[in-house]
Amino acid sequence: MVMHVRQQAGSLHTALYLRCYPHDPTGMEFHRRAMRRLAQWYGLPAPSEYVDNGLRSRDGLPQLENLVWQIARGRIDMLLIPGPFVFALDDREAADVAHRLRRLGCRLLELPHSRPVRVGPLTRPVPLGGARPAMAPRQRQEVVSLLSRERPPRPTSADGW
Repeated sequence: MVMHVRQQAGSLHTALYLRCYPHDPTGMEFHRRAMRRLAQWYGLPAPSEYVDNGLRSRDGLPQLENLVWQIARGRIDMLLIPGPFVFALDDREAADVAHRLRRLGCRLLELPHSRPVRVGPLTRPVPLGGARPAMAPRQRQEVVSLLSRERPPRPTSADGW
């Protein structure tokens, strides 16, 4: 299902929310770039960022609290997330947070995925715009498969958004 997320020009305020425990700067940057590409793909304005990297959901999430405050005041109406797990690892708790955000009038847009990508063992480093560890062949194949899929047609107003 493709959904149309555009509203009248300039009226849609987007944000992205990321959280990872334990602290993971590499994974966070990957998700940040993916969320920004998702916004661009849907023609959304560049999202403001709210990041609680290295924090457990039970210990309090100051950026999520700030985000909820912004949503409640109508300053953000579209939130990009890699999945509801960013709110909490417990499925019920994560679903509850997502439901509360929707009740406040915010639309949630998740990073599309066909199935979880398992992290395999690293192989020898391969330069990709700078030397960094390469992914295991199977993981690389899964990522390339996800990224090379043909994009669905761009959403239109006929899609109901």
